[in-house]
Amino acid sequence: NPLTTVLGFLQLMKSGTFSPEKMNRFLEISMEEIRRTEQILSEYLSISKPAASLQQRLELISQMQAVVEVMTSYANMNNVALHVRCPQTPIFISGSTAELKQLLVNFIKNAIEASKDVTKGTVEISIREEPPHVVIQIEDNGIGMTEEQLNRLGSIYYSTKMNGTGLGLTFSYQAIRAMNGSVSVSSEPLSGTTFLIRLPIAEGVKG
Repeated sequence: NPLTTVLGFLQLMKSGTFSPEKMNRFLEISMEEIRRTEQILSEYLSISKPAASLQQRLELISQMQAVVEVMTSYANMNNVALHVRCPQTPIFISGSTAELKQLLVNFIKNAIEASKDVTKGTVEISIREEPPHVVIQIEDNGIGMTEEQLNRLGSIYYSTKMNGTGLGLTFSYQAIRAMNGSVSVSSEPLSGTTFLIRLPIAEGVKG
């Protein structure tokens, strides 16, 4: 996923239509994504023997905004509109920064790819509080899934994509469980898909 992002920014930079300031920002994001590659590869390789992750207090809204900034170029490459609605006040959770960002990237990337071949492909992302949890909703108007596909989601090496490995969602489901969260999904063929990720709000921290 980071390499896909870097490729997208390189293609944008190749056009030569952006200001030096914008080009520098593209470079900064690309370098950050390349640095994440080694860590992500290690995480994927350890899926079959997950270890306890370092849990820390994270501010969810800023983490989501960082992911959306990265994924916007990928959405543009695939002619998909990416819309985000987040509360104005901070929301704190407990988890690993790297794992949180990667699972968000995985879900958003899948939603974009599911919507790229439909008319006016759209991915809607929203965050809302339902104490004691925060709910992240990722909804697309893409190709959707059958009941059989839904039942197998998150199984190791199962993917709905022709060349997919299934590791992305397997990792994401494991990371959510490690954060004491849960994930549910609703979908129908040709009617889009909605993922609901519920994570506990961190105690003792107020926005």
